[in-house]
Amino acid sequence: MSELQLQREGFSAEEIARLRELRDAYPYIEYVDTRREWHHLRFVKWLYARGQFKS
Repeated sequence: MSELQLQREGFSAEEIARLRELRDAYPYIEYVDTRREWHHLRFVKWLYARGQFKS
């Protein structure tokens, strides 16, 4: 989302700056991979708990 879009949504300049800092601190691709892996592990745990996971 662009800075202009954020302003239109009501974000202040300080909030936009903080969002930019967070984005730079956590590269998107690493976050997605970590989140995808976390969801996958939760799903496998759910299957195992129900006796549906076979290794």
